Amino acid sequence: MRKFYITSNQEKSGKTILSDALAFQLHQRGLKTAYSKLSYIEEPNNTVDNEKSLAYLENSKYFNNIYLPPFITSDIDSIKKSANLVKKEIKKLEAEYSTILIEGINSSTHPDNSPLDVELAEQIDASIIRIIWYQESTMGEGDISFIVNDLAKYANHLAGVVINGIPKNRLHYAQTILKENLITHNIPILAILPQDSELNARTFDEIITFLQGNIIAFEDNVGELIDTIMLGALALDGGIYYYGQSKKKIVITRWDRPDLQMPALVTGCQGLILTGGQGPIPYVLDRINKLKVPVAIVQEGTVATATKLSDGFLSERGDPHPDKSQKLSKMLESYPNFSEEFDRII
Repeated sequence: MRKFYITSNQEKSGKTILSDALAFQLHQRGLKTAYSKLSYIEEPNNTVDNEKSLAYLENSKYFNNIYLPPFITSDIDSIKKSANLVKKEIKKLEAEYSTILIEGINSSTHPDNSPLDVELAEQIDASIIRIIWYQESTMGEGDISFIVNDLAKYANHLAGVVINGIPKNRLHYAQTILKENLITHNIPILAILPQDSELNARTFDEIITFLQGNIIAFEDNVGELIDTIMLGALALDGGIYYYGQSKKKIVITRWDRPDLQMPALVTGCQGLILTGGQGPIPYVLDRINKLKVPVAIVQEGTVATATKLSDGFLSERGDPHPDKSQKLSKMLESYPNFSEEFDRII
């Protein structure tokens, strides 16, 4: 049985969806997979993030068992205690599952400055898969010193590396020069992956939670990833043409502008955000009910709402989502030699 400890050099680098995508790859090979997640109690917002990850993973088709040990702290006794709990649970699972994927903490350190993820992987006796989020300032111009230094502490346990989040205009460089330099240093590469809008996408629910809005219709339909956000058109004419440019979108517009809301609904809409704190009016609500489109109300105006979203929220990496796992699985499968490299480590 193989145990893989998945860790990363940044928050929200893709550990959860990579775990799910790898579980899918193992499922395709006829292998049963269990999952465990270690949670470092001093990480910001870890309780909320872990609840979201767990809710997502419990719906995964590819994990045959999920085990979540207690939170750990940065003292070595807590680390060993948590690792021992995981080891005991894994012992129970060894006869039934061929692979255990352990989503680990990031590279925090305990008081003697040794990395926690190495300590935990050693205690669990797991091989490490390391996700490194691409940064031009430290990895451009063929410079791999950051990566080499980052991986030095994992040398005895490293199974493979995924370089993630590469801007598309730097992908050729990363998959040629950067890759060649990594191979020269005998760094095992599983994949070098570009940034992808779907992997960073948000759901209607995430957006409304951020805006502190109130969902008033079809709350069960708020889990789709949002491709496009459009503002209510300023012109009265051309609404069908304007909104027809995207069939999967949410639209932000004033609550009292049915002339903007109706064309948005007719052309396909994943959600309406009505600004100004009221609405919708009755005949728009009738169309909403027929189409089962989720609707939320926010207090701010349209421009203020759009500005709030554009001030960094939409550029941040969103929560795990099944569509993201499927997308990542396809990206892994299309990466040259991924299948051979993955077969090598399992």
